[in-house]
Amino acid sequence: MNRLLIAVSSVLWCLGCFGSGVVQAAEKYPVKPMVLIVGTEAGGDGDVLVRPVMQRVSQMLGQTIVIVNKPGAGSSIGYRELHSAKPDGYTLGWGSATIITNKLQGVSPLDYHDFTQLGA
Repeated sequence: MNRLLIAVSSVLWCLGCFGSGVVQAAEKYPVKPMVLIVGTEAGGDGDVLVRPVMQRVSQMLGQTIVIVNKPGAGSSIGYRELHSAKPDGYTLGWGSATIITNKLQGVSPLDYHDFTQLGA
């Protein structure tokens, strides 16, 4: 019983010290429209897949997500644009197996290790 009381007290203390700042930070994001870079042409396979998903994500976040198509060179133009974007959480990208094949073919020096993955 004493161990349980100590554990609960420790958790509550940590939440009191650190929890309020985390909650406040989470409440402020996103505060402006987001951009999603897709490395295929409008109406292409990646674009057709991403639009309904991002429409739902936009509704969940309560913020607009603007889809920007950057086709060409096996999607590497889109990957390069995404890689050079400011890492502020407002520019996202849609990736596929082309991120691996581009590097293997020498089209791009980038691969999936050069990006922060949000989902798989």
